[in-house]
Amino acid sequence: MASFVSLLCYHGYTAHLFICDNIKDIIFLGLLFGALNASMASEFGMGASLSFSQILASLPEMFLWSWSNLFLFTLHNQRSASAISEDKINKPWRPLSAGRISPRQVRMLIYCMYPAIFAVSGTMGGAAPCILEAISCLWYNEWNGASNPLLKNLLNGVGFACFFAGPLEVATDNSVLCGDMKAFMWLLVLAGAISTTVHAQDFRDIEGDRVSGRKTVPLLIGEEKARSALAVGIIGWTALSCWFWDLGSAERPWLSCIPACVAGTIVVWGFFWNKTPVVSFIVGPMAIIAVALRLWSRYLQRRNLSATDYLALVALVLAESALSVFLAAGFSAGVGLFVPAQLLWAAANSCVKASILYLYMDIFPNKAFCRLCYGTLFITAAYFTMVLIETFALCKPVQYNWNKSIEGHCSGANIAYLLAGIVNLTIDTFIVVLPMPLVFNLQLILSKKIAVAGMFSLGALISDLTYTVTPGAIYSILEPTLGVVNACLPTIKPAITELSRAVTFHGTKRSSNSGGNYSSGLSSRKLNRKVKGNLTRDFERLDDEFALHEVHIDRNSDVGFTSDDHKSSIRSLP
Repeated sequence: MASFVSLLCYHGYTAHLFICDNIKDIIFLGLLFGALNASMASEFGMGASLSFSQILASLPEMFLWSWSNLFLFTLHNQRSASAISEDKINKPWRPLSAGRISPRQVRMLIYCMYPAIFAVSGTMGGAAPCILEAISCLWYNEWNGASNPLLKNLLNGVGFACFFAGPLEVATDNSVLCGDMKAFMWLLVLAGAISTTVHAQDFRDIEGDRVSGRKTVPLLIGEEKARSALAVGIIGWTALSCWFWDLGSAERPWLSCIPACVAGTIVVWGFFWNKTPVVSFIVGPMAIIAVALRLWSRYLQRRNLSATDYLALVALVLAESALSVFLAAGFSAGVGLFVPAQLLWAAANSCVKASILYLYMDIFPNKAFCRLCYGTLFITAAYFTMVLIETFALCKPVQYNWNKSIEGHCSGANIAYLLAGIVNLTIDTFIVVLPMPLVFNLQLILSKKIAVAGMFSLGALISDLTYTVTPGAIYSILEPTLGVVNACLPTIKPAITELSRAVTFHGTKRSSNSGGNYSSGLSSRKLNRKVKGNLTRDFERLDDEFALHEVHIDRNSDVGFTSDDHKSSIRSLP
């Protein structure tokens, strides 16, 4: 019995080694896509929206669909002689290169997996994505689809779309082609975005690909053109996604282009100015601007600062301090700055987490939800304590942390860093997922639900690279600084609205001064009562773009607007 269990564990671990590289970017993303979209399936015409408990009950079947299809793909992808030779150098732990399984056994597994995946999709759902994924898998791995860089990117996009669609169909038991095909159209957008931007992963190994003779987009069209295409793709697909979900407004549709322009600008700057400090010089001011907009929004709302605001301020100070120390450490090879950098980084991250959790409790004052938030706060405090102890307890004497010229030693450093990273990632993931059930139960239209969920999910995009090398140390400052931005995003709408109103009014007033006729835009508003009293400059700001002292009421109940030496009148709506 013991030998059977050990044999089962051995082969189970072998199967895990085949897919472990893709758990995060294929299985996890597919499950997240399926779960979130299943919670609003009625908006897609894919049946009734699933509750949180129904989604949890569907997760095992969704996981089985994703795992089985991914396992088949990796069997095809890793079994060729060239793949085994390359893995012996780059990834020697993979099953074939490590000798845990033979190519003949892999071939037999492939023959068994096709009936298995068709049986799974036939009984649980997701048959069409399964068939399409099987065809693209064969084309990519067996029919030389990967040899053409453009076709390779296209097949990557199709494959990712299938891994998104499969779990969604399993959860809802409906096809993405149901209803008005909105889910299918959204998957096409995602497939297009991935197909035209997936070559970003090729930039890190251009020299290796050139030596090995592998054809990639940067080598095919040139690195500069490939980077330009990536930047244009990010801007274009982000803008298209905002338009698809109607994230702008009728009065200010240009607002939906702001995230696209910001994302594209950062990509272009980072690619063409190949200096790692650029990242830090961008995200530092971003955090300051975000906190300033947050405080201005509180002022406009006439609200006192609360715990979440004070924590955001503390996080900003700590993040900017950590940024300065990380830059100094990067330029001076980290001499004498490891301990303060690590402590400031951990403190800033903990304050960001606490600020977000207190904001959650302000938005959703549900007792059960608040208990979850307080529990997460306790775990966050324990995490910071763990980092504090780890910093001073690993090396003896403590001075050996920053002075390797003296006698001393550090024990268990790698395990401690790995454990701290896992705990940090787990807390971040839980904080991202925590409000989602409440968000999707709000009485909002679909586009607003997606906007709110996306805003709360920004933290999931923040990756922390290792401190061991200078670029990694500089890039790792993204986590606390972008965390500050993320913590401020849900609170800055009043300031953004005020800014856009000022820009709109300034542009309209300039047009009036130069053209003579003023277009007030009041025709779309209903005025339910007449304005009484004196119109003075003490009441210049209302919830619109017009100063009150410039509005006049005539005897015919027309609403007029005076501007310098001319005026225009608009009849009030009944």
